[in-house]
Amino acid sequence: MAAVELLKKALTPYAIPYEKRRFGRQGDGGYMVFMHRLEEITDVFSYGINDDVSFDLDFTKYSNAPIHMFDHTISSLPTYHRQFKLYKEPGSLGTCIKHITDITSNHSSNMRNKLFLKMDIEGHEWNIFKYLPMDFLTQFE
Repeated sequence: MAAVELLKKALTPYAIPYEKRRFGRQGDGGYMVFMHRLEEITDVFSYGINDDVSFDLDFTKYSNAPIHMFDHTISSLPTYHRQFKLYKEPGSLGTCIKHITDITSNHSSNMRNKLFLKMDIEGHEWNIFKYLPMDFLTQFE
């Protein structure tokens, strides 16, 4: 079985004891989120915005964390929110590691990162997950 297929299988949730809620609009742009300790999230990394910030707006209802939004194809966000920060940069393996490392290195040294990742970059996310180091991924809830 190919590595990507194994990763997809490993990421298939089952028998999770946490409440789930859909964030984002119906259809594309909506994601299932486990409602477990969202208030503890320190940063949200949202890759692939286009003209839809419905997921990100829903997230602000449960967390005060800054939402770092990455999309090199847009010049501005369709909606303003105080937690949103747009970076006009693509999501790739190198840029994701750099973005997350740069942003979280600004936290105080006694703060444990509790990160949340939303990535919708037209199938390229699987190549990123395939090569991200496991110790890097463990920062994410």
